[in-house]
Amino acid sequence: KAVVSTQSTGGASTYTLVVSQYEKTSTISYSIRVFSTENFKIGNIPHHYPYEYKLTGEWTPQLAGGCPNFSTHKNNPTYVLTIDPHDCSETECFVKLEAPKAFHSGFSIYPKSDQKFSKANSGKFRNGMSVMVYRRLPAGIYHIVPSTFEPGQCGKFFLTVGSTNRIKINKRS
Repeated sequence: KAVVSTQSTGGASTYTLVVSQYEKTSTISYSIRVFSTENFKIGNIPHHYPYEYKLTGEWTPQLAGGCPNFSTHKNNPTYVLTIDPHDCSETECFVKLEAPKAFHSGFSIYPKSDQKFSKANSGKFRNGMSVMVYRRLPAGIYHIVPSTFEPGQCGKFFLTVGSTNRIKINKRS
């Protein structure tokens, strides 16, 4: 990922250039050439989340409960996110779920107790990846529940959680 910034008579503009493989099957080499009639700078995107955790999970026959429309949703793997109120009153939090592209997947976030936050989800279930940023997530304890749309879809997934403040995240046993 790279950020391209230009300065022209119309003012400054910033663009984000992303080179990616949908589902990595092999390492590829590439070159980028950028041409412009204006002066510009290109560089890496600054790392916005100083606290970032990448967890590996799996939907097994016992843990593939499907989306919240199904009574089996409670069987999905659950991760406990803790934002300590002694560290901050709220934080910006980034959640990304990477799953097999054959599955429609997403995630829900539930507060563990009555907090200033109601349930949220990643929106429409998508093939391969879902991402959401919570700009002002209050301190507290949350359950993150990754799921496929249909119950019974088994496979591995990656859950990445980043934050601007210290957090703890663990798989609920």
